[in-house]
Amino acid sequence: MLGNVLTLSFCWLSNRYVLCIEFIDEKQLKIKTWSLFRFSVTYMYAYADFINNDIQLNDGTTILPNAPIVIAPWDGIRLMNGKKLLVDAQGEFPQGYDAYWAFINGKLLQTKKARKQQL
Repeated sequence: MLGNVLTLSFCWLSNRYVLCIEFIDEKQLKIKTWSLFRFSVTYMYAYADFINNDIQLNDGTTILPNAPIVIAPWDGIRLMNGKKLLVDAQGEFPQGYDAYWAFINGKLLQTKKARKQQL
């Protein structure tokens, strides 16, 4: 049973677990994801490919009895086509984590502005 759950989890994470985010310019970014059948796959995305109001920031803290505490922060970002990417906050960011954080904050700021305009 546990083996089936792990296999399904690995299949679901394939091409969704982000290994590296590189910002090409102010309109494009390159995202390298982990793949089950290959080591990694690289995709090019435009900023417009991301849904502004669907970013989940998670602290990734797991506390289980009789086990060490695991802290693995991650973010969930949804694309316009519905696909969700999981970004390891401790992953690789060639321009630095600050550039990634600015990207996330820009999306969150756009979301707040869009909500204010709707009201």
